Amino acid sequence: MPHPLGPPAPELTSLAPGRAQFCWGDLPRGAVHVHADDGVVDHTTDHPGGPGGLVITWEREVVPGEVELTAAAQSYRFDLGAELRRHGAARSTNEPIRRVATISDLHLGATRFGYFKTMRETGHQPASHPWRAAHAAVEEAVAWGADLLVIKGDAAHHRGHDFYGELGHLVDAVPALDVVLVAGNHDVDDKGDDIERPATVGRRAVPYERLHGRDLGGVELLVADTTIPGRSIGTMADVGDPLVEAASAARGRALVLLHHHLDPFRWPVFWPPGIPGDEANAWLDRLDAAAPGSIVSSGHCHRNRTRMHGTVRVSEVAATKDYPGVWAGYEIHDDGVRQFVQRIQRADTVGWHEYSRQAVGGIWGRYAPGSLADRCWFHEFV
Repeated sequence: MPHPLGPPAPELTSLAPGRAQFCWGDLPRGAVHVHADDGVVDHTTDHPGGPGGLVITWEREVVPGEVELTAAAQSYRFDLGAELRRHGAARSTNEPIRRVATISDLHLGATRFGYFKTMRETGHQPASHPWRAAHAAVEEAVAWGADLLVIKGDAAHHRGHDFYGELGHLVDAVPALDVVLVAGNHDVDDKGDDIERPATVGRRAVPYERLHGRDLGGVELLVADTTIPGRSIGTMADVGDPLVEAASAARGRALVLLHHHLDPFRWPVFWPPGIPGDEANAWLDRLDAAAPGSIVSSGHCHRNRTRMHGTVRVSEVAATKDYPGVWAGYEIHDDGVRQFVQRIQRADTVGWHEYSRQAVGGIWGRYAPGSLADRCWFHEFV
């Protein structure tokens, strides 16, 4: 039965220099054509019908104007140039120094979704929807040019042999890709087997890291474990000091990746709670003072949002498993870092993601994606 809100019309979901993505909830079978009057963009794809999306590309240094998307005798216009300028994405159009991709909230091994956990796939599929979504996200990130993948938590749906086994299969499927793995609360919960979390996963022996740091060509990447075993909320207690010290040593040119989001208020105003607001804001104050201009990006909340805490940009990126079903790309430049969030496009995943947008009576489809500015931005170093 069609959802009363109806499937969304084509919309601009992701934007960066030389790259844009359009997604839709339902279109008839046939050609989808995107073109600009100035000829900068001219792209046609054959759509099999139903939900889907496409990525168009052009020369990075060119800022296009309006483009028209045409499908099934319907036309939709988007001013890419204005959106690029509005969200700072027109900055630093030169090739980045590094490309880093992140995925989070994979929940490998899960079978259900929704507030009451009643949403599940029907019919035969060769692999579960969490596996298909995660694998598709990694493939798309590699095709984009990522040379490093950070899995920022909730990779396993619960603490258990089968869940960790699926995660091992995922990292083994990309043997040439550098992978950094940090735990989320589901990786260390008490709802699975009575086993300890393994030190490593897969034949590649990718470790669960407590604190990981590396130089990305003048920008310090910092990945930290904020979990409390058996608890959903997180804490900065064990990693807060070393993160501030490392970001300060990098003079604020730091990209900090966590699983738990930093709640902005003393009491959480949305589910699930992350790192409590009193603790989170005190830590952000310290980071802002010691390393102004840093960036902190997390998962856990399954939504896309961004805000500023002083000079520190705080970002939340939605889940890979359920709607909107995304991965994030980070372009490292001399003067800043760009984030763009892209929806997964593989044909055997988009149907599940569109179905899962109906969670919480359809509210999830309006709440989780955030705005284009939440997903795609350029953060200039102080």
